[in-house]
Amino acid sequence: MKEAIIQLTKEKIAEFHKYFYKVKEWKEMEDIHQLRLTIKNLRVILSILDLATNKGFNKRSHFKIFSPLFKSAGRLREVQINMKLMHKLEDKNSRKYLKHLKKKESQQLKDLKRIIKRFDLKRLKKLNRKLISNTGKLKAKKLRKTISKYLHGNLQRIKKTKQNIKGERDIHDIRIYLKRVEEVLVLLKSTGSMEGNARLLKEVRSSRNKIGKWHDYIIFSSSVKGYIDQSKIMKHKKPALKIHKRVKKIINERKKKLLVNLESLKINDLLVI
Repeated sequence: MKEAIIQLTKEKIAEFHKYFYKVKEWKEMEDIHQLRLTIKNLRVILSILDLATNKGFNKRSHFKIFSPLFKSAGRLREVQINMKLMHKLEDKNSRKYLKHLKKKESQQLKDLKRIIKRFDLKRLKKLNRKLISNTGKLKAKKLRKTISKYLHGNLQRIKKTKQNIKGERDIHDIRIYLKRVEEVLVLLKSTGSMEGNARLLKEVRSSRNKIGKWHDYIIFSSSVKGYIDQSKIMKHKKPALKIHKRVKKIINERKKKLLVNLESLKINDLLVI
């Protein structure tokens, strides 16, 4: 187990560097997505190791160095997703709004470029060396117990939240918990401890992806609403209002399907770890 988590950590660190340099050079939409996804993966690993090592390791230093990059890349990705969904709607009256998004994309690209330029890779490499060293000192039994506690804690959060979904925030929280569970299951898979857990990994991944696609439309709706609120000319507002109405309809339709999907998601507490 210990060797597996060290190997997985090294792989995720390598992935981070790979996509960091790709985004630095190209800023392609998929590379930005993969950069943020890798940071999310590392956050899960860091959280587990933070719990397992007591005072030997603190995740805050890593979280602090990743945070500005993660947020900036997220803002740019949101704009790019909005543009993608706008094209998907094929609305003839969307030229003004698309022009608005293009301008916003340019601004976010500049911000990301500034963040990347300031990013302290030397500091990160130093933190990573300390992380691997501290992980190597962990006792296998302690690590296994911590992973089990972390996994079941998030499974319980999913159960509790999905029993009383009041709004969009609850669904988004479930997505966060699902991501944590997924990453632990991927870790278990790398150790060969997936007996009885393969079905859960498949269901967790599927549910998380569905929530993600629904959430993209939530962000899109918010962006269109912001554009409407700041538009002073009515002839610019009218096309955007029509777009917003269409998007809200899509959100409601997807939400109904999501709730059915989450209701059918069976969380088994008796996982093999």
